[in-house]
Parts: sequence; C-alpha cells; structure tokens
Amino acid sequence: MVNDGSGVLIQPALGNQSYILTAKHVLETEENSRQYHDIDEITVTKINGDVIDLARRVVSADNDLAILIVNSKLDSDLQIAVSKPERNKKVLYYGYPAIRRNLEPREQLREYPGQINEIEDDRFSVALDGRP
Repeated sequence: MVNDGSGVLIQPALGNQSYILTAKHVLETEENSRQYHDIDEITVTKINGDVIDLARRVVSADNDLAILIVNSKLDSDLQIAVSKPERNKKVLYYGYPAIRRNLEPREQLREYPGQINEIEDDRFSVALDGRP
C-alpha cells in the first residue's frame, strides 16, 4: 500500500534495488494539486504491516505514474519473471484495493486476469479482462 493507494512491487532478477510502481496521484499533497510528497512523507506498507524504507521517487511528467526506489532488494515470496513478455500471453496481476483492506486476509488481494497486447523494445502493454 502506498499512502492510501496501491502499488506494485517490481523485483528485478538482477541488481540490488527494488521498485514500487504506483499512480502519481497517490503521492499528491492534495487532490489535483500536482504537488507531490517528498520521499520522507511517503509511506509504503507491505500486506503484513511492515513499512518499506524508500530512497527516491520519480514522478512522470506526462502520465499518472510514479516509481519509488528502495535502496535494497526486498525479501519477497514472489516468483521472478525471467522471460521476455510475449504477445497474447495470458498473465495475472494482483491488486490490494482500498475496498478490500478490511476483509479477511484471504479476500484482501484481488486477481486480475489479462493478456499482453503490445510489445516494444523497452515496454509492453497489458489488457486486463474487461478493463483497459
């Protein structure tokens, strides 16, 4: 959880850092202000309640996107993807929406099935079933 919003842990197979992908509006000091909290004012909490120490933040000028950088590689039970995404491949993404946070632990995460649509040199796009 990033402040009161959600985020996605990006754990590279190589390297000594972890990254958290979130929407930049989650980091705004006030709604629609386009002013963003400094790194020491952002709280990232794992589902078990542990707080993650952050080193830096990068906010996109053009998109509702921000990347939070962690100084160390986080311990994670996540399986690391080591293959390049392939077009039309089925994927699963998981969310931790605010409306589920008070439910039983087994019900808090939400699974979103989808597939990879487009692949470019340094990025890919995913369509979640029933959502853009």
